[in-house]
Amino acid sequence: MPQQSIGKCSICGTTDAPLVRHHIIPRSMGGRNHPDNLLLVCPNCDRWIGDPSELRFARFLRALLERSPKFSNVAFDARLGESKLRPDIVADQPGTGRKLIIECKNFPVLTGSRLVGALAQLKDYLKVAEGGRGVLAFPGYADDETLGKIAGEQIDLWDLKTLASLFKAEIEQINDPVFSRMFRGTEARRSLEDDLIKQLRECPPSNEGWLQYQKLIGRILSHLFCPPLTSSLVEHSDFSSTNRRDFIFPNYAVDGFWLFLRTRYAADYIVVDAKNGKGKIQKAHVLQVANYLKEHGVGKYGMILCREGADRGATVTLREQWALHQKLIVVLTHREIEEMLLAKAALGDPSSTIGDYIQRFRLSM
Repeated sequence: MPQQSIGKCSICGTTDAPLVRHHIIPRSMGGRNHPDNLLLVCPNCDRWIGDPSELRFARFLRALLERSPKFSNVAFDARLGESKLRPDIVADQPGTGRKLIIECKNFPVLTGSRLVGALAQLKDYLKVAEGGRGVLAFPGYADDETLGKIAGEQIDLWDLKTLASLFKAEIEQINDPVFSRMFRGTEARRSLEDDLIKQLRECPPSNEGWLQYQKLIGRILSHLFCPPLTSSLVEHSDFSSTNRRDFIFPNYAVDGFWLFLRTRYAADYIVVDAKNGKGKIQKAHVLQVANYLKEHGVGKYGMILCREGADRGATVTLREQWALHQKLIVVLTHREIEEMLLAKAALGDPSSTIGDYIQRFRLSM
């Protein structure tokens, strides 16, 4: 229960309601009980700023555009010509003669189906707005594969870095408790994630480099998820000493995604194996983790982090372990690891990548 006090809400200014401490960066994502990370707000504002919506981001971006001398004729939710299409924002860019058609998405990372859907929307707009330039704006980051897909399209990508540079002065003029803080200090905040991504890419795939790889994966997972998870137990074996896993993270989370995993998938401990070999993991790798998962032991949830995912035999075994034994084993590739690091850099929730994997897996059964 958030601590309550009496005073003035930092957002709406009301003095008629007891105030609660709101963590700007949630505790579940590593936010500290530090004055710089706390706001005193009323319960209504606590709920509002705790779930920043796509509409709220679009309004924030509109306010930046309206204050910037680089843009003019900013229109919000305006119809394109005689069509029924309504992009989030339309604005002119003086000096270029271009009309920008801006689609806003509230994603910390832009990949996969999210990218496909957003691009399809913008292309529909551009068919109607002849001579327009598409802009995909979001308060997060895109990985290299996403940047490659957008290259060559008549579409610009405004991510956190671009927006922070383009609207540096205007961001200082707006006091949004979520987005203003998100855009300040983006480069300094991302330096650690960029360094971990660089190390991951440079780590050679080989059995000889297993220790270097294991330590790196441990640092990445600790950075992403501790807290809310507790620091890992390294190379822990079960009672028989025949089953040994690289990491076990005790899961005592009191809310959010990890509490859901514990209650729904018996994830009392998060069992992790790091596989540094070339190619995809095989059936034997899945069974190694499955043998460690026990209802009255660590629980029935595990993760394998590897370079390229699971081969056909491993994929079948993953499905069998869930269907027959209710053991859920998630396989994350390097691309998904990088996606989680980019989400962390954008103050997003890196666990959403794991949630997306589970959803795809369950819907495929």
